[in-house]
Amino acid sequence: MANTGKQQFIAFLLIMVVLFLTPKYMELIAPTEQTQQESIDEVSSQNYSYDLENQNQKERFKKESPVLNNLEEIVFTVSSPLYIAEVSSLGGGTIKSFRLKNYTNGYDDNGVFVTDDFLSILLPNEDQCAPCLVLRNNSNNDTKVFDKSFSTSIKNGESFFIEENSSNTFYFNFEDSNRNNISKSLTMYGDFYHFDYSINTTSLEEGSFTREVAWTKPLRPTEKNEDYDVVESGATIWQVEDQETITQNSTDPILLSSLDGRTDWASIKTKYFIASIIPENKGIYGSFKSENQLFGERKVTPGYKIYIGHHSNDKKLSGKIYLGPQDVSEMQKTNTNLEDAINWGWPIVRPISKAILKLLKFLHNPFSNITINYGVVLILFAFIVRIITGPLTKKATVSNQKIQQLQPQITKLKSKYKDDPMKLNQETLNLWKKHNVNPLGGCLPILIQMPLLFALFVTFRTTIEFRGEPFLFWIVDLSQPDIILNLPFTIPIYGSHVAVLPLFMGFTMYFQQKFTSATMDSSQKPLMYIMTGFFFLIFNSFPSGLNLYYATSNILNIVQQWNLKKKTKI
Repeated sequence: MANTGKQQFIAFLLIMVVLFLTPKYMELIAPTEQTQQESIDEVSSQNYSYDLENQNQKERFKKESPVLNNLEEIVFTVSSPLYIAEVSSLGGGTIKSFRLKNYTNGYDDNGVFVTDDFLSILLPNEDQCAPCLVLRNNSNNDTKVFDKSFSTSIKNGESFFIEENSSNTFYFNFEDSNRNNISKSLTMYGDFYHFDYSINTTSLEEGSFTREVAWTKPLRPTEKNEDYDVVESGATIWQVEDQETITQNSTDPILLSSLDGRTDWASIKTKYFIASIIPENKGIYGSFKSENQLFGERKVTPGYKIYIGHHSNDKKLSGKIYLGPQDVSEMQKTNTNLEDAINWGWPIVRPISKAILKLLKFLHNPFSNITINYGVVLILFAFIVRIITGPLTKKATVSNQKIQQLQPQITKLKSKYKDDPMKLNQETLNLWKKHNVNPLGGCLPILIQMPLLFALFVTFRTTIEFRGEPFLFWIVDLSQPDIILNLPFTIPIYGSHVAVLPLFMGFTMYFQQKFTSATMDSSQKPLMYIMTGFFFLIFNSFPSGLNLYYATSNILNIVQQWNLKKKTKI
């Protein structure tokens, strides 16, 4: 690489690929508002067909195994310092609703976005199997879903509060006319988002049925920009050391599909929240599917369902259900690798993303009695990254400046040896060697920093730590754009709102490039300004925390380059 212009072009091109692909990907896979509205009738028809199928299964089960007593549904409330749960006797302890006390801002049961309320993360549909027992006939694909009301000693409307370091176990029982008996228990904790389940099917006729633990109650969207939830939502099955994820990227639901092999856990997730089945004795297969859900006024959202299969001779099924935020520290309390359900990016950047998050959380709470605002944390983090990458940036800047300072001499050599390319190359190499210049010195550091750039981008966009975290004045949520004005129209790429931090970020980027362009080939300058404008447009829809970090980083880079320019001489 012979000049600064080419090096900057490559750097900008690489960064553009990183930053452009994610919004483009979201645009492609997230259903547009128009698509959503046009597909309502179709989705309603689909839902009806699925409901009819499920109803046929229920009627088939009722005919084959009628319940001795037609028990009424019992609903009771379980609360802790972390959550408020409504639990139903249907299915023997189905979680009907689940609200998180430490999180706010989400949709109510009517699909209206509300603030300053405990966050509800389950859709308010009638699907009552979360978790429950399913028998699946391997020969004719017949399915029996044990979602009827179980008997329990708990009274309807009863409430329970579980304190920290405490737990409470709730018992349920089911019996049909053939004396097939199922006993089930749920143990819920005061300081965990996970709870234990135990299903005893000792007296249940085996037949050719495979036993499954199922979670079929979908998660609801929680973010104001529902497209972000749609992009990040999906179902994941982890088998040994690998995972398979499905994401519904159109209005067409995904049919039931199974993956044979040892299954450690299965999850359904949105951008920030997750429901997981973690069996104590690993399953022999995992299944998942999606069904369209109508939620709120003309809103179509995919609802995912998961199943973990066990051998027919597995009489006792037990494990954990994790239901809550995708918070690494909380997910690790399950003693599994459940945190791998988080989108950490490509394999090469995952370790870096995890390390970045650990550092950010440490800076946020360095000591038990000290908490630092996450906005301040991001500024401190920009300083730390600058210190780490400073030597690389210095090397690149010095190399670029030396090459530019040598351009007049290189121009003379080109004129002198214009008819002898081999001699020209030899003399150019000698000139670089004389002044200790590496023509690739400005390019290599940029390539080395690319995994870090990817990891930063992933961390800021997908981790829950910034959700609902304010900074200063109008910046009330670092996970969302800092919007000050909504426009009555949409500007391509830019969007339909005006945010402040992208303006500031674009301003600092402009002066950073203007500063470094003093020795740049004049033909390269228009490209520099075009790319700066492009970044300004796409950053308008990015989280304010990400913009805050990049703006701070740009300022530090300007200071470093100004200082190096004064010191660098041939």
